[in-house]
Amino acid sequence: MTTQTGTTALALQGTGAPPGFALAVGGTIAQLGAMVYIWGTYAGVSHADFLRGVDDCGVNFSLGGCNAWVTAVPWTAAILIQLVFAAGVWLLSYWNHDSEGAPDSSIIDKLWSITPFLNVWLFHWSTVDPTRPFGSPRTLVMGLLTTSWGLRLTWNYARKGGYEAGVEDYRWAEVRKWMPGYQFHVFNCVFICLYQPLLLMAIAAPAAVAAGHPDVALGPCDVAAAALFSLLLLGETVADLQMFDFQTEKYRRRAAKEPMGAYSRGFIETGLWSWSRHPNYFCEVHIWFAFYLFSIAAGGAALNWSLFGAVSLAALFVPPRASCDVTEMLSSKKYPEFHEYQARVPRFYPVQFYPSLW
Repeated sequence: MTTQTGTTALALQGTGAPPGFALAVGGTIAQLGAMVYIWGTYAGVSHADFLRGVDDCGVNFSLGGCNAWVTAVPWTAAILIQLVFAAGVWLLSYWNHDSEGAPDSSIIDKLWSITPFLNVWLFHWSTVDPTRPFGSPRTLVMGLLTTSWGLRLTWNYARKGGYEAGVEDYRWAEVRKWMPGYQFHVFNCVFICLYQPLLLMAIAAPAAVAAGHPDVALGPCDVAAAALFSLLLLGETVADLQMFDFQTEKYRRRAAKEPMGAYSRGFIETGLWSWSRHPNYFCEVHIWFAFYLFSIAAGGAALNWSLFGAVSLAALFVPPRASCDVTEMLSSKKYPEFHEYQARVPRFYPVQFYPSLW
């Protein structure tokens, strides 16, 4: 969602309302509280393990002691790493502030595609021992799949100019208008810098469950999980390609003053975008539910604590006034006929259940 191909002004009244400060920050705090409860109650995270990690990997660092701690409690290790990472993102956001002192919100966007698969490889590393020199076959497969996901998303973000200096998702400028003054600083700290890194770790949690059962053989459930993950990754790739090609050609014709033809309405409504108004988000959300199936295949309960990550990601995109609605509100300010597309094509799921929600 960068401006590499071109920009369209937000000149219309638009539909819908942005999420307010109280809803955005309050909802984030509620989810952070749920993380603390679920991970402390069901994932075996303890205060003593944290202190041991601070000692072995920090105050009294030794390579052997730190490695032993990571191998023994990889999920706790991942949390501690993410908290340090979150603090770094927060500090860097102010180091990179704009001319008005607003923090740089784009840092986490640049790291979104990298963080999950690095966590998966951390969990895989915890399964390596003399009897398994290459680690668990299941976590190895999970690492390869998530790396494919991450490299594809990194490529897609890079070709839109996302890694260029000074480039950010245009939506952040709008969010800063919705949350003026101290509100955006709080939002930056709570949602952008703290919650999102933990969410990116949470979606990788099924690999932590699988790492706890490294000797369970691969089976049909793993095949189903890998196939579904790959199919959704393909769908997300096609959706992003269709969007990029559409926007590139639209702005090329506009710059060359050529007839706009099928691009005259300004927004894509063909291909996968004729089935769902957010096919890329649909695939992205469900990829992590497919990933969750690996935790079940490894011997975890059908309903286990690692499901929280996929559910949290869905909550970020799907409910009213979440990311899907924010994107549509901005699109309705750009394109006068966008409301007709909203009425005709399902919002999220390719089958129309409840038009206003799905």
